[in-house]
Amino acid sequence: MDIIKEKIVLFSGMLQKLETAIVLSCKYECLSNIEATKENKMLLRTMRDATFLRFKCCVDLFWKVLKLHLEEVENIELPINSPRAIVREAVTARLLTESEGREYM
Repeated sequence: MDIIKEKIVLFSGMLQKLETAIVLSCKYECLSNIEATKENKMLLRTMRDATFLRFKCCVDLFWKVLKLHLEEVENIELPINSPRAIVREAVTARLLTESEGREYM
């Protein structure tokens, strides 16, 4: 259970960093539209790429923590490592609503 809590704290921190990256990217996009130099466009692309990678890491950690919770807390054996299958199991175990499950997929 402690490892799940640690992963949730890590996930929470990653979400905060993702939110910060999104806010900064949006602000910089507005600024770069004012002064649309080649360097600003490259920097904006780099910021978008970094934000996307943060998002991807958050999604990846989300389903892995969900799998860990299903195995450790709900005592559900999961021989699968597919994010969609894990989310389906979470919906079946009522950890997620059906609409939340559909949103993930």
